[in-house]
This record gives sequence, C-alpha cells and structure tokens, in this order.
Amino acid sequence: MGTRFRNDYQKLKLFGILSRFGVEGPGDTVRIFPAKTIRAEAQLMERLYCKTMKSEKLLQDYEELSLEFSTTLAILQSLQDQRESLQLRLGDLKALSKCLKYKAKDAETRLESIRLSGNTSRKAFLAVVQKAKDRYDKDIQRFTESEEAKREQLEADLKISEQNLEAEKVKLICQICMAATRDTIVLPCTHFLYCNSCLVIHKTRSNTCPACRGSIAALLHCQLSL
Repeated sequence: MGTRFRNDYQKLKLFGILSRFGVEGPGDTVRIFPAKTIRAEAQLMERLYCKTMKSEKLLQDYEELSLEFSTTLAILQSLQDQRESLQLRLGDLKALSKCLKYKAKDAETRLESIRLSGNTSRKAFLAVVQKAKDRYDKDIQRFTESEEAKREQLEADLKISEQNLEAEKVKLICQICMAATRDTIVLPCTHFLYCNSCLVIHKTRSNTCPACRGSIAALLHCQLSL
C-alpha cells in the first residue's frame, strides 16, 4: 500500500496536482481529499496533456506540409520563368535570321545594279560578283548551321522545361478526379492528396481517409495560388 501511494504521489507531483489539494510532500500528515479523488484529477490532467501533445504534433505536421508546398510552388515559378526566357531567345533568333536575309537580298540588288551600270568591265564585274557570292554563300552556310544548332538546342531546352513544369503540376493534382488541384488536408492523418469537392462527396459514403483508411476528424481547406 505504501509503494502504491508513493507511485501515486510521484505521478500527481508531475502534473502539479498535489499543490492544488494543499499537500506539500509525502511526509505531510494532513489528508484533505481521498486518494481516489486525487487519482481521478491526475487522470484528467494526463488526458489533457496527451491531447495537447497531439495538437502540437498536428500543428508541426501542417507547418512541414506548408513548407513542402511552398518549395514546390517556387520550383513551378522557376520553370515558368525559364520557359518564357527560352521563348524570348527563340524570337530574337528568328528576327536576326530575317534581318540577315534582307541584307543578303540587298547585296544581290546592288550587285545587279553594278552590272547594269556598265562602270566596270565584264571580267572585273564577274570577279566581284563571284567573290561576293562566295563570301555570301559561306556566311549564309555558317549562319544557317549556327542558327539551326541554336534552334534545336532551344527547342530541346524548351521541351525539357515544359516536361518538368507538367511533372510539377501533376504533383498537385487531386488523386480522385485527376483534374482539380489539391486543396484540402485530411486530419488527423494529414494526407494532402485530394480536392475539397471530391472529399465532400467521399464523406457521404465513408468517413475514412481514402489513402490510409484512418478515421476523418476534420478537413482543413488550404488556398494555394499557382
């Protein structure tokens, strides 16, 4: 009986119960309340302590989940920025190609004008024309090869960027309808896999999480901006 009382005393001291009943130590001779009442109070405090710890765990899980989705949204934004940058570069290359073609056409027109003017001999004219043509052909070939390589690389980079962007978006798709964006956390299991509409419909048939089959205590709606 003495051992059991000492164990109860240590447990009550842990939860601060003895001070509430006016008992300061195991050597006190005054017993104001029965041990059964004190144990009931201790059990109540212990249950409140357990609930508090569970609430803190849920809050920690929610903060970790929020950080994970903030990182995912940052990745999505970075991929979108890369895609826009690649599209701008591709547009600049097309404009440069058009400009060079215009200059080549202008050179041909000037050569034709020189030929028609008769200011130089036919032999000299043909030499000038041939030299200009050779230089033009080499420039066009180098430019074409360079621009084709750049275009292929840009298109490959753009394709990879779009694939990565789609892959990141898939991570945020509701796993029930596969169309809407995930926006609801299932509590207490904290699964974040479904949209609110699908979960509301699911709860009419079953009050268990579709992922782990655990009981659903609440649905926490999250407003994400993509």
